[in-house]
Amino acid sequence: MKIWLLKRKGNCGYDENDAVVVNAHDEQDARNIANQHCGYEGGMWTDPLRVSCDQIGTTRLSRGLVLASNTGA
Repeated sequence: MKIWLLKRKGNCGYDENDAVVVNAHDEQDARNIANQHCGYEGGMWTDPLRVSCDQIGTTRLSRGLVLASNTGA
């Protein structure tokens, strides 16, 4: 399993996540997990123009959301 960091490229609104870390098989899987767990932001996490997605490591942990960051702006 791979560890992925997804970061928004633009500004965030109030109570929106600006980044998430997920365990996933590949980039598309990581983006889908982010979409499933990051609430009211629509399907933006699957859009490479709005969200970067980089592999940052590997793990033996199961697939899913690890951490979500909220700026609270």
